[in-house]
Amino acid sequence: MSIFKVGDRVFYHQKGWGKITEIKTTYDHTYPIVVNFDKGDQIFFTIKGFFLDDDKYPSLSFTEYIFKGFS
Repeated sequence: MSIFKVGDRVFYHQKGWGKITEIKTTYDHTYPIVVNFDKGDQIFFTIKGFFLDDDKYPSLSFTEYIFKGFS
């Protein structure tokens, strides 16, 4: 189950704001969440909002975020 639903506005630090346009419901999709970003890109995420299945933290957020202390 996912906290995300179609129509949600979400933020991803590499692309900015976008909208979830589809959540694929078949079980053969590792990245079922489809996000169309305001700048024109489309990216797929896991059901829990991860960019990569083995990331430590989710990438999708309902609020804007930044990384501090990275160079």
